[in-house]
Amino acid sequence: MRFRRLRWPRALTLALLAAHCGLAAAAPYPALPADTPADLSYFDAQGRRHEGSPALARMAHDADLVVWCAGNQFLAIPDAVAAFQALHPGARIGVITMPPELELRAIQAGGWRLRGRAYPGTPDIYGSISLDDLRATRRVSEYVRYAHNELQLLVARGNPRRVVDLHDLTRPELRVLLPNPLDEGIMKIYGEPILRSLGLWDQLVGGDPCRDCDRAGHVHFARVHHREAPRGVSQGGADVALVWSTEVEEAVRGGAAVEGIALPPEQSGRDLVTYFAGSLAHGPHETLARDFLMWLVGPGGQKVYTGHGFAAIGASEGMVQSLAVTRASR
Repeated sequence: MRFRRLRWPRALTLALLAAHCGLAAAAPYPALPADTPADLSYFDAQGRRHEGSPALARMAHDADLVVWCAGNQFLAIPDAVAAFQALHPGARIGVITMPPELELRAIQAGGWRLRGRAYPGTPDIYGSISLDDLRATRRVSEYVRYAHNELQLLVARGNPRRVVDLHDLTRPELRVLLPNPLDEGIMKIYGEPILRSLGLWDQLVGGDPCRDCDRAGHVHFARVHHREAPRGVSQGGADVALVWSTEVEEAVRGGAAVEGIALPPEQSGRDLVTYFAGSLAHGPHETLARDFLMWLVGPGGQKVYTGHGFAAIGASEGMVQSLAVTRASR
């Protein structure tokens, strides 16, 4: 009697093998938006800037330093890289400026997806407005505080809709654009708690928090607010947006027909907002990463960031501090 050979589905075979070996399936790489190429930058040895998928590919293989930082850093990055390269001639530097929560997921997964293609890799430096984000990487060994900021409302030049403060966001006749509270730190860490303290959050969300979606009839939650907010308000697609004060300054500097509405301290977070940057343990460029951290808190870094509207750190803040690494992986 002949026995017929059984054919196991390949996926099932791999799953059983993984279970037998005690392996867990890796988290899928998070997707990068395909329409913000300027948030993916690679500065070659001559200081020339490359953007989009070519930059993402080169920073994974050719960079001497890779920095992933909060989205609104995009306005300071060209000057920051130029100043740092002047001190380190020939250094090739890759930078991603995206919401920190999205970057955190990419660190945990070990890479990105862009237009369906996988780009493995992690940064040497990770920056966020939350120290908890740095802890969640389980790879950040040391960090610095390097800048401060505050919230403002972005409106059309002349403030034609007479917006005063955050309470106006609930006005149903206004088209409101807000950062999404899922992976944009500006909303998750500062905006949402402030709006909750004012009793405005439930009126604005109108259901579950989301990204790139409409809520409460007149509210849209952005995907990447530092690109969408200035464009939306200047082009008439929104009446008011919640942004960082530095984004207002950059939009005005760039010629957009907008202005900022300063908020009182209890609404602006001006005494709370801090930017952190940490180096990942066991990174391939540890020496240059530490040099970058020291540069951020030194006169050169502070000159660049204050020149773009960020508030300088205090005299007692500019120190490299240790952060316990509970589980590091290469």
